[in-house]
Amino acid sequence: MYLNEVVSRINQIKWNEVRTKENEESSKLGIEYLRRLAIFFREESVRPIHPMIANIAKILGDVEEGIKISDFCSKEAADFLTKEAYFGKVFEYYIQLARYVDINPTYSKYLSVYEPLIRIAERGGFFVLKPHELDIINVSYIPLGNWYERYVIKEPIDISNL
Repeated sequence: MYLNEVVSRINQIKWNEVRTKENEESSKLGIEYLRRLAIFFREESVRPIHPMIANIAKILGDVEEGIKISDFCSKEAADFLTKEAYFGKVFEYYIQLARYVDINPTYSKYLSVYEPLIRIAERGGFFVLKPHELDIINVSYIPLGNWYERYVIKEPIDISNL
């Protein structure tokens, strides 16, 4: 159920438009992703790790192999996400979590952690999650030093209209 919804959502992204649109609101989406990820670590009482390698399904106990985008998504999506490794990893983690949540639905609320970054792509934007920064291309640069301490105390951002 969750897996099908996530894959359908990813396949509906206009991949030929990703990287073509810049919107200042996308920086709010990046900040909200970091806040939600920090809250996940706090709620699960797990020592925070770097956002670049934060595979929530694995952290929650998924022992299945990682996913291969081309096994789940359209050729267009798979081609784009495979070429853009830092960008594509987030989508892999999102799909893997959806697969895990199908078996463990109590964790479904954590699918929303990835929501802000998925919205950036849906809006035609692009981001790169690197060791020291979340770079929302041509919009904002968000440094990741002490990211957990900074974002766990942030107030939520309403992204329903973004």
